[in-house]
Amino acid sequence: MATKYDAKMSQENNLNLLKQMTYEKQKQEQFIQKSAYLENYNLSLFNKLFEITKELLLTKKSILEEHYN
Repeated sequence: MATKYDAKMSQENNLNLLKQMTYEKQKQEQFIQKSAYLENYNLSLFNKLFEITKELLLTKKSILEEHYN
């Protein structure tokens, strides 16, 4: 009797672990996708910041040239 119960409990535990593993794999895949999205987003923001800084420096250069010429 104890062996049938143990076998049943082992099967239930195995099923629960498989469900948990599936859930954790889904969470991991979502994390990977989110990380890739954020990396691309950060790169986009960096490029925009670089362009803004470049424009500001060109504007400053132009103003200084006008002032000293």
